[in-house]
Amino acid sequence: MDRRTLRGMGMKHWETIQQHAMLGTARAPLTIADLPATIAGELSWTPIDAEEDFLRLAGVAWQYGQTGRLPSAISTVTSVAAPEEKPYSSSQAANELQSLVEDELYTLVRLWLEYCQAAGQLARPEILPALLDLAIRRPEFRTMITTVAGNRGQWLMRLNPAWRIDTPAEDDTTVWQTGKPEARRALLAHIRQTDAPGALVLLQSTWATESAADKVAFLNILQAQASDADLPWLESLQEKGQKVTTAITNVLKHIPGSKIVTAYQDVLRQAFVMRTGKALLGMLNKTSVEIQEAVAIPAEIFTTGVEKLSSNKQITDQQYILIQLVMAVPPVFWQTQLQQADARAVITLLQKEQHTALYLPALADAAVTFRDLTWVRTLLDHGDEVLIDSAIVLLLKALPVAERMTCAARFLPRQPQAIIELLLEQDEPWDIALARAIIAYTAGEVYTYNRTFYRQAVHNIPVELLSYIDTFTPAEEAKKPYWRTQANELYRLVSWKQQLQKSFSQIN
Repeated sequence: MDRRTLRGMGMKHWETIQQHAMLGTARAPLTIADLPATIAGELSWTPIDAEEDFLRLAGVAWQYGQTGRLPSAISTVTSVAAPEEKPYSSSQAANELQSLVEDELYTLVRLWLEYCQAAGQLARPEILPALLDLAIRRPEFRTMITTVAGNRGQWLMRLNPAWRIDTPAEDDTTVWQTGKPEARRALLAHIRQTDAPGALVLLQSTWATESAADKVAFLNILQAQASDADLPWLESLQEKGQKVTTAITNVLKHIPGSKIVTAYQDVLRQAFVMRTGKALLGMLNKTSVEIQEAVAIPAEIFTTGVEKLSSNKQITDQQYILIQLVMAVPPVFWQTQLQQADARAVITLLQKEQHTALYLPALADAAVTFRDLTWVRTLLDHGDEVLIDSAIVLLLKALPVAERMTCAARFLPRQPQAIIELLLEQDEPWDIALARAIIAYTAGEVYTYNRTFYRQAVHNIPVELLSYIDTFTPAEEAKKPYWRTQANELYRLVSWKQQLQKSFSQIN
């Protein structure tokens, strides 16, 4: 019972009823004399038995406590939503969204929101409550929902605090000075992409007052676009905390002109030496790479994150040190050091001998670290099986999306599960050739790729695949019943996607 009910009948009398209940009606029966006089005087009371008397009297007392209560105060809505400037989606699209939310097909809900935005349309008023409820449950949709909710959505958010998912717009200076850590990091990442020098100036302005955790996060953002312009400031920093120092070092290791990378190159120049000798009875000159694995490693090298001990019994400690250095210098360094014309010539030269081929996978890491697409492409086209098997996902991830899909279809038989996992990360749909290759594989792996997988992958699967679903089937008889169930789900999901595309091609 709430406080207003207690005030209506009196705290003392309600406590008396509670005491009778705890003692039991056999020991302390409740009588009409235990109720407030205003009740007792109005009742025509005939006792029946202790238990029923208790329930009857307690019920009357509770009802009395409810009388005279005032209704909850409500505010009167006096404002109206601003007129919309964009058209609404079709009624059919609205019904489809309702069904997708009810079935918890959130990948398709995301597609609905994307299509709605791309079409320059708004969610219809009748589905706004469901959308705003969804935004509370699924934060990843909030930005898109705020966009398609339009002015009416903003108006509803102001009326209902539970739907407040929008935040007042703030200028960049305010966000940087007073914003939450997530907002500040997002701002720095955005500015870094559009104005790299400006992002550096912004970070320098507050660096002295930042926490260690924020410094590490900001340095990780700088690392993605690190360049020689960052060097004077980064190499001047003197930080006490080990985590921040390590983060600074990691950024410097991504800049070809840094002192750290230069030190690595100095060691590698001594370790990898070109030799020219005679072959075929002295009739031909033979060029080869001689590796001085016993080269002296300056002590300061090990202060930059280079490890001394190998955990692989097939690789010596000294080889492991050199592998780490090869990973951390620009690949073009080797064209000069090994006197070769291009990346393909360097790869061909190193693949000739087992002791030099050992370092090729490290070149793949270097190509990705220094964003050298020429080397990435050349390694994919001319690397041997060992190199491809060890670095295929790393190299594919570095490629532009369209090129990645073409290469992924070519290499899918080599490492299908790892490549499919990588391709699920991209927002762009797969081309039809890649989609057919992936579904042909997953149809034969029904225990690994179930309905959950297809619900996630439908975002990437093109609707053109509908024409091919019946052509996929596992080779093993025992797997065919499982595949039929999964194929039906795949057909349903892709059909949904096709229908969504049609719904946003017209406006009601």
